[in-house]
Amino acid sequence: MDSKTGLKNTFFNLTKNMQKSSNKLIKVTKLNLTITNEEENLRSMYTQIGKKARELFLNGNTEFGTNLTEEFNQVSELELKLELLKEELNIINSTKACPSCGKANEKSSGFCSKCGAMLPSESEE
Repeated sequence: MDSKTGLKNTFFNLTKNMQKSSNKLIKVTKLNLTITNEEENLRSMYTQIGKKARELFLNGNTEFGTNLTEEFNQVSELELKLELLKEELNIINSTKACPSCGKANEKSSGFCSKCGAMLPSESEE
C-alpha cells in the first residue's frame, strides 16, 4: 500500500470516528434536555399538588389523598419516565447510577464518587 492510500484510509477512519462521537454527543444532549424538561414537569406537579392541598385545607377538607389521586399518579408516571431516561443515558455513557443518590459513576467503580455508597458489581446489575 502506498502512502497516499494509507493517508486516505487514516482520514476515512478518523472521519468515521468523529461521526460516531458526534452521534453519541447528539443522543446524550437530547437525553439531557429531555431529562431536564421532565424534571421541570415533576417540579410543576409538586407545586400543583401543594397548591391544591392548601386550597383543600383552607376549605376544611383534610382528605388530601383521595382528592389528589390524579396528581399522585402523574407524579409516579413522571418519576418512572425520568428513571428510564437516566438508565438510557447511563447505557450510552457506559456508566452506572448510585442506588443511594443517583450519581452516574464509571462502570468499574466500587463506590459512589458523590456519597461513597457501595455500588453493585456488574454481575449484580
